[in-house]
Amino acid sequence: MPIEGDPFATRLTLVGETYQYGDDVGFVILDVPRMEASPSTPTLCVEDLDVADVSQSQTAYGCVGTPGSVNQASNGIFDAQGYFYGGLAATDDEYEFLRYRHATHFIMKFDHSNMIDERDREVLVPEPYGMSGGPIFRVGTFDQILSGTASPRLIAITIEWWQTRKVMVGVRVAMVLTAIRQLVPSLAPELPDPVYFESVIQLDPSP
Repeated sequence: MPIEGDPFATRLTLVGETYQYGDDVGFVILDVPRMEASPSTPTLCVEDLDVADVSQSQTAYGCVGTPGSVNQASNGIFDAQGYFYGGLAATDDEYEFLRYRHATHFIMKFDHSNMIDERDREVLVPEPYGMSGGPIFRVGTFDQILSGTASPRLIAITIEWWQTRKVMVGVRVAMVLTAIRQLVPSLAPELPDPVYFESVIQLDPSP
């Protein structure tokens, strides 16, 4: 279904002779009545977000989306299924190598060639190309999952997959909310403040 609304996104920045994205953030202020019309989809609430997440061991994370290889039309009809790739928080070494900060990004370590399904069977899943923009959840600690008390929270939005490093990188949802708070002040009272950073968002006046 088409996404109806007003888009905002980061733009290319010229550094030397190379264009760079910097923080890769984008969002759409939805036309709510049109998006709620059938066929619609369940929505997340502010209570489902966590802007104060701290990467922890013994905790499961996961990203959700539809890989590009299976997001193809057949006879003009899309019938793609979503995939959930589970993993663990990456170590500080990955943040240093990729030059990201814990406060603004989340890195999940996982191996797409070694996934299991809900029945603990090893399954072959597609490479996660094309999953940028999908949500990354903190599922819960292993004890919470086993006891059935886990309460998943959205912590980041997927921006890139490093195949050679076997990691998925996401921009913290706090970064996106900060942009929304500043560009759409009417929504600011409903959204939580970031906990670990401060930022100023500038609206590019060019068309």
